[in-house]
Amino acid sequence: MARPSLFILASLVASILTLAILTRRSMHDVSTPEGHVVLLARQSRAAADSKSPQDLLNLMRPFPLAASTTRSYRLALATIARTGNGWMRGMLESALGVATESVYVEPGSQRSSAGDTYVKPCGWLGQCQHVHPPKAKEARVIKTHFPFTTPREDALRLLQQSQADIADLDYLLLAVRNPLDNYEAWVRYLQANVENWRAQPYLDVTSFVKAWSLHHSFWYSQPQPRFIYRYEDLVQNPIIVTKALLQACGLWTIYSLDEYALLRIANISQLQSYRRKQLRSQTRQKNAVSHSYLSHSVEDIRWVLDNFRPELARYGYDQLYTTWLDAKSKDWPTEDAERAIDIIMSNTSSVTYALSYRVKLP
Repeated sequence: MARPSLFILASLVASILTLAILTRRSMHDVSTPEGHVVLLARQSRAAADSKSPQDLLNLMRPFPLAASTTRSYRLALATIARTGNGWMRGMLESALGVATESVYVEPGSQRSSAGDTYVKPCGWLGQCQHVHPPKAKEARVIKTHFPFTTPREDALRLLQQSQADIADLDYLLLAVRNPLDNYEAWVRYLQANVENWRAQPYLDVTSFVKAWSLHHSFWYSQPQPRFIYRYEDLVQNPIIVTKALLQACGLWTIYSLDEYALLRIANISQLQSYRRKQLRSQTRQKNAVSHSYLSHSVEDIRWVLDNFRPELARYGYDQLYTTWLDAKSKDWPTEDAERAIDIIMSNTSSVTYALSYRVKLP
């Protein structure tokens, strides 16, 4: 009778040890795709449980803003090309009923009443029944790609000359997109739309990411209050991001907006088609962040991570690039890598709120 008892006891002990090892690995071993997913899923659930929309707004630092009685409220929509600038302009116009402006001449645009920008009479999306050009002392949202589109040899001189114009801004709307995806979108745009695209700047990863860093560092260092949002979060939750932006910069209050303004955004056909193009509801979009790492080399991912880690961390991209690097170099199954990446992006979606300011209007 003793032998069976000892055998059963030994088997039981072995089973407990095996279960403990497997449990410990599932909880702590993040060197495997499964470990990443288990750990990050737990963190993501905890974050979702503790963060309400109001919690996210509360992450923003308050900034008292004195209203000017002599001029309009000026906001810069400052982005690198291919970060959803036109998409955001269309959503703001739909919500406010006021055309956005640009520092560049655009097809169908004319000089604004202020004389220092260009505006389309019916707005970016041509909504003539709903959108009008900014009136005197009305809020002005002005598009710019400066300093990204500035030739490198003129950058320092123009940066210095532009300080007076930038000092005249009241609030900054800053979009950011992870640099390697931003680079690929930039090159695709040039190839499809610019005849002499090979003569354009930033056609290699090194020069583009350096320009990406310069652009974002420049605007981040400005003294004005700001709202920073990630392109990836805009694609996933356009209405939520736009509402947070409107509330942060004060336009929600200035124009007495309500949920009907958000419905106007949701019902604009051009914006719906734009979002479908971005999300590819039936097929995966080639450059969707969850699997765009497949088109980037291990060398490029590692170079960006090694040389721009502080900038990546500022916007919550350091974990993304670390996971990209692991997925590529360790040959993770694509489905496991995409799940881990999706969770990381969800888990870091509130990072830019803590970098933003919520204006307090008089």
